[in-house]
Amino acid sequence: MKKAVAKKPAPAPAAVDPRFAHGPLGALDGDGSLYCVGGLVLDCPAKNFAALVEWTLTEAKLGTPRLNRNGKDGDPLIVITTAAAERLALPATLEDRRGLRLPEDHKVLKQITKAKWQLTRRGFGPWARVYRPAAGGQRQCVQFAILPWGALDTRSWGSAAQLPPAELAAVLRDRGSEHRRAALRDRSGSGSRLRGAP
Repeated sequence: MKKAVAKKPAPAPAAVDPRFAHGPLGALDGDGSLYCVGGLVLDCPAKNFAALVEWTLTEAKLGTPRLNRNGKDGDPLIVITTAAAERLALPATLEDRRGLRLPEDHKVLKQITKAKWQLTRRGFGPWARVYRPAAGGQRQCVQFAILPWGALDTRSWGSAAQLPPAELAAVLRDRGSEHRRAALRDRSGSGSRLRGAP
């Protein structure tokens, strides 16, 4: 008669980092609803872009924890739908079709500069990063994907940009998870980043 062998307990699920309790990203609609992964919907009160950056970093609890102790936390991603772009006073299309960036004298960039936020050298285009220099070892950066400006190229994303915000958040989460798993295998420690993003 065989002796009973105790089964090893299943590993406990990884604890959720409270700083990023609402997931890595959200898709913002025109009524201020921010659709996050798992069906969560946050009420975003920001009426301009500078306020949206501030709210994302202080209230939204979005982002991803570092993959290892030598890595960096992943910046939160906010997807701006066509309706949200109108709410935030962004143009429906970019006049600069060659450089694909907002002109420096646009009022949204003036808002960002006045609030002492900065842009990377890429400027404010379909994929934009708005940041301040790290303080106390904490990154202060938000990445934006502007859908009406073609952030999700149909060659890579198909018709994802046409999805309702809740479904779009799920698609982006799945793509980001694939990349994150690959990064873990490679032990790159570079944080989460969506394929196709600059």
